[in-house]
Amino acid sequence: MPLPFAARPTTPPERFETPPTRTRRRRAAIAASTTAAALCAGLLTPGLAAAAGPEDALIADFTFDSGTTSFTGAGATATTRGTAQLAPGVDGNAAQLSSSFWLDVAKTDGTPLLAGLDNLTISYDSKPNASGNVGWTVFAARNAAAQAYAQEHYLGYLDRTSGVTVERYDNAGSRNTAGNLVSTVATTEWKHVDLVLSGATARLFVDKKLVSTNAAGPALSQILGASGGVLQVGKANWGGGEYFAGLLDNLRIYNRALTPSELGVGAVASDPRCRPEHPRSDHG
Repeated sequence: MPLPFAARPTTPPERFETPPTRTRRRRAAIAASTTAAALCAGLLTPGLAAAAGPEDALIADFTFDSGTTSFTGAGATATTRGTAQLAPGVDGNAAQLSSSFWLDVAKTDGTPLLAGLDNLTISYDSKPNASGNVGWTVFAARNAAAQAYAQEHYLGYLDRTSGVTVERYDNAGSRNTAGNLVSTVATTEWKHVDLVLSGATARLFVDKKLVSTNAAGPALSQILGASGGVLQVGKANWGGGEYFAGLLDNLRIYNRALTPSELGVGAVASDPRCRPEHPRSDHG
C-alpha cells in the first residue's frame, strides 16, 4: 500500500557512479592538479606546461672532458681561440679561461646559435680567479665589433668572486641599465649559475636560489638583431678585449625557459600564480 504523502521520503536516492565514471573523474582531477602544479612551478603559460623535458631543449652542451681545438655537444661547437687550457672541474675537466684562451660558439654548421630566440636558459659552473678577472663568462652580441658606450648591443655576464651581474643592452645614444640583474652572493669556491630568459623577463639563480628578477629588459632577439649575432665564452668585445679569468664547467644552453623545478629549485612563492587560492563561497 502506498505511503501517505507526508510520510514519503523527501531526500532523493543517492546517485551511484559506475566504476568507469569514477575513473574518468579521478583522471580529470589528476590532470587538472598536474597542470596547475606545472604552471605554478614553472611560471609558464599553459601552452608551455606540456613542453618536453630539458634534455630535449639542449642546443649546446660543453663539459670540456674531451677536445682542445674545439668542443662539441648538442649540435653546437665551441672553437678555441688561443691555446686551450684544461684543469680539474666540478666533474672531469673544466676550461681554464683567460686572455690566452676563450671560445667562439655557434651551431655545428657555423650559423648563429641564438638566432631568433627570446626564451632561453644558460647554465654553467664557475670558479673565478680572485684577481685579474674582469669577469666575462658569456657574451652574446649583435656582431664581433668593439662595443661603444651608450651604443651597446649585448647580453653579457660579469662573473666575479664578489657576485654576478648580467647586463642586457640595446642602447641607442644613452645607457639604459633598467634590464640588468645583480647578485652580491660572494664566494671564492665553485658555484652554479642559471639565467632564464622569457622575452623581457630574466631570472638569475645562483646555487639553485633565485637571486634577481627583472622584467624590464630588451628581448634577446632585439639585442642580437636579425642575424643572430655572435656568442663568445670568456671574452667581451670592449676595446681590444676583456676576459674572464678562472674555471668554467658544464656550460649548457637550452632553447626555452626552464622551469624552477627543472632547474632543481622550488617554485617562486612571490609569483601570484603560485599563491594558494582563497576558498570561494556561493553565498557572497
